Formats: sequence, structure tokens, C-alpha cells
Amino acid sequence: MSNALGRICGRATNSICHMQRSGRAITRTAPFQRLASSNSDGTAGGPELSMALIQEKLRKARLERNNARSTLFRGLISSLKYEALRQQKTDLAPIDITRIVQENVKQRAESVAQFEKAGRRELAQSEKDEIDMLQELLPRQMTEEEIEKVLRAVSKETKSEKLADIMKHVNQNRTFDPAKAPRDLVTRVAKACFSTR
Repeated sequence: MSNALGRICGRATNSICHMQRSGRAITRTAPFQRLASSNSDGTAGGPELSMALIQEKLRKARLERNNARSTLFRGLISSLKYEALRQQKTDLAPIDITRIVQENVKQRAESVAQFEKAGRRELAQSEKDEIDMLQELLPRQMTEEEIEKVLRAVSKETKSEKLADIMKHVNQNRTFDPAKAPRDLVTRVAKACFSTR
């Protein structure tokens, strides 16, 4: 974990019911239930992620003769079709599509680190560009600091700083939307902040 997150974990944070981020509020109608983001009129922020939406992005990329975007979205569609075949489904649920997009982002982030370590700046930049394109498909991702604040609030509510207690509460109450806060990231932040004993 980075030193920055370590410093964050050392600071006391208050229980939060409302967080402002980029002009949009995260609210909970009851303590620590699923986080939901909305526009000022209460509607959801953007269309639901689907194969059709990604196919439309591919179509536009082809019309614009954008080879990088075409290649990326064509590869993503192939991955989604393979996953649908593996699950023996005609169509994947939005949560499955989101998970695969997030996995693709994670893989490229790992490649960026490897390329930068090897001094391959051009290849690293290419991976970063693909990450930016993939993130167009995802809702705004929660930062480690935002996740940590929510976990601290859960700790205060449960009167426990044990990792097992925190994660049990998080999982039972679906505290985080996996489209905005991938499970592995939530777990990593929680392990850095709470005792495993």
C-alpha cells in the first residue's frame, strides 16, 4: 500500500451520510446500504452497460477510422462473447460486463507498471490510452480515500476495527456498488486499515 494511503488510514474520519464528488452526491437512504449515484434530478447517471452500447462504440470508431478504438472494442466484444459462451448465456448481465471491463483495466494497469519499470514509455502510454477508453464504459470509480472513509464509518457503526467484522458487514449489506468500487480494491484498502486479528 502506498505511503499516501498509510497516512490516510492513520487519520480519524467521521461517519458520512453524504459525500460530494464532482457535483454529484453519494447518499444512503439507510446506514451503509449500497452506494448510489444520481444526477440532480434523481435519475441514473448514464445508460446501463450492455453489449449493444459497446457495439455502438465500435461502430462509431470504425466510421471515424480510429484503429486504436476499433481494435480495443472489437477485442472487448470478443471477450464478452467468450464469457457468454462459457456461462451458456445468450446475453451477459450488466454486472458481468462491468466486471470484465474492470478486469481489462486492471490488466492494462499492471502492464503500464511493467513497461514503465522497463523504460518502455511508448508502450506504457499505449496501455494508458486503452485504460482511458475502457473507463468511458464505467461509472466514476471511487478513490481509495473515498472507500477508506466509508469503511471507517462502517467500523464506527459496528464498533469494531477487526477486518473480518468490517468485511462481513460490507458483504452482507452490499455497502459498495461493484461497478464503482471493485471488490479487490475494497479488500486491499480494508486490509491496510484494519487489524486481521
